[in-house]
Amino acid sequence: MKQQARSNLRPKTRAKASVGKSISPQSGDTTETHLYLAQMYLNSFWNLMGLAICAVNKKFKIIERNDGFSEWTKSTLKKSLAVGTLLFDALPPKAGAVLKKLFKDALNGEHHLADVHLDLKHQKDNWIFVRVCPLFDSNHEVIGVLMTLRDITEQKRIEAENTYNRQLYLTLARHIPDSNMFLLDREGRFLIAEGSEMRKDGISPELWTGKLAQEVDKKMFDGIDRLLKRVFSGKTAETEVKVRDKVYAIQLVPVRNESQKIYAVMGLMRNITRAKQIEQELTESLKEKERALEDLADANEVKTKLLAELRAQTEVLEKQTREDALTGLYNRRYLNMQLEQEFKRAKRYGNPLSVVMCDIDYFKKINDTFSHQVGDEVLKTLGRIFKAYSRSVDTVARFGGEEFVLVLPETPKEKAVLLCEKLRAAVEHYPWSEIHKQLSVTMSFGVSDNVRVSHYEKLLAEADEKLYEAKNSGRNRVVY
Repeated sequence: MKQQARSNLRPKTRAKASVGKSISPQSGDTTETHLYLAQMYLNSFWNLMGLAICAVNKKFKIIERNDGFSEWTKSTLKKSLAVGTLLFDALPPKAGAVLKKLFKDALNGEHHLADVHLDLKHQKDNWIFVRVCPLFDSNHEVIGVLMTLRDITEQKRIEAENTYNRQLYLTLARHIPDSNMFLLDREGRFLIAEGSEMRKDGISPELWTGKLAQEVDKKMFDGIDRLLKRVFSGKTAETEVKVRDKVYAIQLVPVRNESQKIYAVMGLMRNITRAKQIEQELTESLKEKERALEDLADANEVKTKLLAELRAQTEVLEKQTREDALTGLYNRRYLNMQLEQEFKRAKRYGNPLSVVMCDIDYFKKINDTFSHQVGDEVLKTLGRIFKAYSRSVDTVARFGGEEFVLVLPETPKEKAVLLCEKLRAAVEHYPWSEIHKQLSVTMSFGVSDNVRVSHYEKLLAEADEKLYEAKNSGRNRVVY
């Protein structure tokens, strides 16, 4: 990068250039004192900015340098460069050749910015960012070169690592069949997108990159803002959407940087159209078998035995479709069906309905500290506690991971809050040491009874927002 303008670097006073001379205040000389203080403050300012500064004459010998430059030469070059030292003698040959060319251009009045690689014996991959410009005297004549530099080794390492990770991500995404992968920022904007499914549909991934999800396909990404809010709070999210003649399952997980801060959301979108068709076919086939078995109810003993066996299999299948295998509570699919029915009933007859969303505080830490086996025992125990405190008309379900949902028909918010407080206390005071000596478990609860909303999912979303408040206000509490 070249710049020919020089006026901004010319001294505005008629005094000779003082670069290379340290001004010491003389007794009673106010002007000298001010110049000395100005030089001291300017040196402190550049040190605080993290810049190393060096000035050389036309023979490229150092005539001035700040503390930052002295520290850099000692830590990086393992040398101490005093005033009068030839700068290029201390640099590796290749880097010295690059800087020498830049310095010669600067003596001709040019400005340059450059990334320079230092091939040091003790550290092979070291980089600096340099800015060089001409140094003028009071007569506007070039008397040397001024250089500022900053160590960018870590920046270069991160750039190389990001390039590798991006290529790895794109390669992986292209080879997962019937799927798309993408990264979204907090606003729901695609940072990157790739996948075999979009290419099969003739969609170029570049058309998604940089756009908001709802700009790409409003129907496909309907409700993405609510899901992003959930994932950026540290949870996972999943949903199913139907677009034209296809059905997609979308899973979202948080992406963390080296400091464990969530900076993006990774999404996997799978085409599950065929799986849904098979599920529908199996359901229809099961219904046909049930009807056939009903017609054979009065048949002979063999037919009666077959009917009993098939009914037992049907009950097992039905139980599997509505129960969570680990906790014995209802699963998410059955929860959605029951919540929809109870919501419609509450709207129709004006009866109270409360929904509770809760999850285990610091469950990831429990898994990381004590093992996933201990985590599973915690989930099983909570399943037993929830069953002990619930009524037969209540629906208690494992919503996913460490989250649970309670649907409480005929229950106003006040009673729901009392139940949650009992559950919270029961969980907190349970003898968890029987599972592990150092184990303790608490839960946070969010309660909503707003049946005035238009859809049962919004009622669930309100309970989720209350849970989010409980988490942010300290955990181990009930928010309503």
